[in-house]
Amino acid sequence: MNGPETGSEYATEIRRIDTLLQHRQTADARAHCDALLMRYPEHAEGWLLLARIHQQGSDYSGMLDAARRALKLDPANTIARFTEIEARLHSGDVAGARETLDAIENDAGADSGTWRRLAEFHTHLGQHDHAATCAIRVATLKPYDAQAAFAKASALIAIGRMDDAEGLLDELIARTPDDGDAWYNRAMLRHQTPRTNHVTPLRAAIAARSPGAAPVAMYYSLAKELEDLGEYADSFAALKQGAFARRKVLSYRVEADEQEIASIVRTFDRAWCESAAPGLEVDGPIFVVGLPRSGTTLVERILIRHERVTSVGEVNDFALAVTRAAGPTGANDDQTRRATLVDPAALGESYWRAIEGYGHSSPFVVDKTPLNYLYLGLIARATACPDRACASPRDGIRLCDVQDAVPDGLSILLRPRRHRPLFSGVSALDEPLAGAPAGSLPRPRLRVAH
Repeated sequence: MNGPETGSEYATEIRRIDTLLQHRQTADARAHCDALLMRYPEHAEGWLLLARIHQQGSDYSGMLDAARRALKLDPANTIARFTEIEARLHSGDVAGARETLDAIENDAGADSGTWRRLAEFHTHLGQHDHAATCAIRVATLKPYDAQAAFAKASALIAIGRMDDAEGLLDELIARTPDDGDAWYNRAMLRHQTPRTNHVTPLRAAIAARSPGAAPVAMYYSLAKELEDLGEYADSFAALKQGAFARRKVLSYRVEADEQEIASIVRTFDRAWCESAAPGLEVDGPIFVVGLPRSGTTLVERILIRHERVTSVGEVNDFALAVTRAAGPTGANDDQTRRATLVDPAALGESYWRAIEGYGHSSPFVVDKTPLNYLYLGLIARATACPDRACASPRDGIRLCDVQDAVPDGLSILLRPRRHRPLFSGVSALDEPLAGAPAGSLPRPRLRVAH
């Protein structure tokens, strides 16, 4: 690696910029970084810091340029290689990012850190088989590393190897009993029964700590297992304890979300809906959006039973496409305002190009990212002509009440109205759906309009 003089002044400036970035003081970080690059233009560290600065400012083109400058100076720099991959993903070049991941994998050797990062990126891309291979390699290289064991168990769960994952989590909890996430993942693996559950050891682990001092996930694990056993009062009590413990360390404020939604409502008004230009004529995207436990996964699984439908799961590609189209901005209000000025067809093309980069071969692709609810009006305009789909329940967006147990739980299925139905009788489920066994789906609890 091409390193600068190891003087204290240089090291101090690197730490200062990093600290500014951690506190999201982007303007100050940029000023210091520019000064650093003036003095040390031939060293990769400064360019990597500049890439992070561009990322915080939603300037993904600038991020990619800076990452490539770092990579040119130091081709073997693993951080630079992964930064370029992240910049490619943010820039919508999913296909290019996947190719670069394959190249890094070929060179990874026995570097457990590289395999760990590969697993993380493959998981982000929904390539769970690849992620599992990488996670298993990390655990092999670091057999006593708890984090590696947990990552391997999570990867095995994603590819359906539940028994292997449970055995691994059993071993991990025995070694690191404070690992709340391991307890939680094990509790969520299956429906617990009176004969096979972990309620007693969970209660013992929680009781061994001061009140409220156990990892939050332990309380949630206990609540889930007690719910499975039908002990609802005790389950709710454990859930309440977990929520109280979590709230003490949570910095989230609902007011920020309320303000953002109010800004969207004010900006994307009826006048915008009536004046927006046509979107991209594309048949492929299907958006499923909903509250937690409202049935979005059920809708997704029903749809992908069809041989011409696949899913990319929960990805950020539409939000990233909006950010790219709106350009680098400051506050959320500024991005919301600038988003009204984007060309819907260009936005749709940017999004769809990224989705095609995932390498699927099916003509129809489900995107079930929860935060897409923030962009439903833009989604309707960007992926369909205004006369065929717009943001209202009667024109292209259908509300699907898929779970009676959650009265306010709604899922939204959005697909341009010009499409022919993929499923026979899907709107009312009058006939078996895409090979589902007769009677396996309750009628008329699920209604999906094509």
